Amino acid sequence: MATLVAYLISFSMAFLLFVVQPMATKVILPQFGGTPAVWNTAMLCFQVLLLLGYLYAHFLTSLLKPRAQIITHAALIACACMLLPIAFTAPDAAEISHAPIRSLVWQLLQGVGIPFFCVAATAPLLQRWVSYSQSSLAAKPYVLYSASNLGSMSALIGYIALIEPNAPVSLQMAGWGYGFIAVSAMLIAFATRMSAQATASQGQGMGWSQVPAARSLLWVALAFIPSSLSLGLTTHITIDIASVPFFWVLTFAIYLLSFVDAFAAKPRFVPLAKRIAPFMAVLCLVLLTDMVHVGHGYVILPHILGFSTLAFAIHGHLAERKPEVAYLTWYYVCLSIGGALGGVFNAIAAPMLLNSIFEYKVVLCAAALVGYVLTYKKWRLLFVLVAVGLLALMVLRAGKESLLKERNFYGVSRVYEREGKRYLQHNTTIHGLQSLDPAYRLSAASYYSALPMIMPHRAPAVSDAPIAAIGLGIGVVKCQTNTNQHMDLFEINPLVVRIAQDVNLFTYLSDCKGAHDIILGDGRLTMAQMPHEKYGTIIIDAFSSDAIPVHLLTKEAFAMYLDKLMPEGVLIIHITNRHLELNPLIGLQAQASGMVAYTKHFEGDNSLTYPSDWVVLARDEATLSPIIDASNGWWKLVPEADTNVWTDDYTNILPYLKKLR
Repeated sequence: MATLVAYLISFSMAFLLFVVQPMATKVILPQFGGTPAVWNTAMLCFQVLLLLGYLYAHFLTSLLKPRAQIITHAALIACACMLLPIAFTAPDAAEISHAPIRSLVWQLLQGVGIPFFCVAATAPLLQRWVSYSQSSLAAKPYVLYSASNLGSMSALIGYIALIEPNAPVSLQMAGWGYGFIAVSAMLIAFATRMSAQATASQGQGMGWSQVPAARSLLWVALAFIPSSLSLGLTTHITIDIASVPFFWVLTFAIYLLSFVDAFAAKPRFVPLAKRIAPFMAVLCLVLLTDMVHVGHGYVILPHILGFSTLAFAIHGHLAERKPEVAYLTWYYVCLSIGGALGGVFNAIAAPMLLNSIFEYKVVLCAAALVGYVLTYKKWRLLFVLVAVGLLALMVLRAGKESLLKERNFYGVSRVYEREGKRYLQHNTTIHGLQSLDPAYRLSAASYYSALPMIMPHRAPAVSDAPIAAIGLGIGVVKCQTNTNQHMDLFEINPLVVRIAQDVNLFTYLSDCKGAHDIILGDGRLTMAQMPHEKYGTIIIDAFSSDAIPVHLLTKEAFAMYLDKLMPEGVLIIHITNRHLELNPLIGLQAQASGMVAYTKHFEGDNSLTYPSDWVVLARDEATLSPIIDASNGWWKLVPEADTNVWTDDYTNILPYLKKLR
């Protein structure tokens, strides 16, 4: 019975620990523009809290007797209960733009810090308390870590499959609080019973001084690699599709499943993974070079398989090197240090040290080398040369000549010239270009070439009214204003603002007609502060690389746009995307918001103008009739069957992935 209860507590606490991570990150994601960096930064915060929890468990069990350990932890749990239910307070928009990492971490610490810390300490504490008992698990408490990781994986899958689609955020937060109280009570009662069985010689662990430094460093390194790879792969996937819980959970669940198998009594997949992991890492490195010319979407599956193999293999090596029970808590401290360092490297160090998103490639190379060295003895030098050579090849090819190349919280921005045109590239996607030929310098170029075919045909009542545009780019959209017209440009990325305003790079903002204001901050949150019915036209063109932030397409977002539009106003949305078919979604959201929507594909000449897809929406057909009658090719959007409206509490990206349609 005691064994079953131990498994239940281990599973339940891990479920609480990991279900709160996508839940809390989803709540605060819109305030930071939906950028993929939000998940990596949130993971760093959670990993540091996990490390602190493991350190607390280590010193608690090293310095105090069992009864004192339980009393101390019970007091901490009582303090955490006083802070429930979980709630978040929004920081100032300017603070988010200028110090996004600090703002995000502070929000998480305030909202969920202490309860998360309590739950984080449970895994090593429970295993140490079980080792005091006469239970059959006393000599092998590490198997509880497998149950713990199974609970973690179940939390992530359960969140995207059951909790997120069916429960509003307020109910999720309240439910988590009740679960925390119930499982904590069970933990303290169980620990009290276990500690009563402890002998006089039990109850205090051993410090790190008895563990060779090389052994501790190896534990840290083996924990670092899968942690960093998980975050790197998440960025690689979400940077061009969408930063949503589904993709966060996908790699994280694989990461946890590898722990489950590695720490099981008899691992099933680890032996095979060890043999093939180094070669899978090299395959992933090859796919990241210019030697392979395939679409981004086609190489996601090989990367997922490669990461899975590497995670199982390296965590298998880590589990094989676990120490005797006396050093259990220090072992977990080393694991959490490695995990936290992975978060520090991906969320803080890499953006500061690398002006390209290279961290995934660097750690893939390290994973290949470590996996090979620990598994094979032959041909080590040759394998090292191949892996390092592939990495060097990527570094050299990435060094394209640029007028400007900088990286910040929101990604990598690069300005370069080619064939008489100047480009702004954000991550992997062109976000605007300007001709260097004076005759075409102020032409509506790239995707924006469709706007001159849309804007002049709006209702006369709004043709001179103020315009709002979410997404600045290089300021091409500013050329849609006339001499007496005003445009509000909403942009969350300070680097993009600096680039667009630099007349030595681009001149749309300085040379196009009309006046403008640039409003720094998330477009939806800052536009919500504008007066009712201020704008005659609202243009939505906010992309992080090729991924549109999902919080700009929810029912609540459309309600805000309607509130800011004049009665005859028009909402224009740019939906060109390599991976998502957004027309059905816009049709669904339009119907739910009481709007009509038409879409058109505009051809380009692939010189100054690019092919693009746009949607126009209004309160009634009459408002749109001048636009759709002006040219052929417009067709009305209608919702698809078996799809649900996106809200701030619910999003489902799978029905709109082009590869699955």
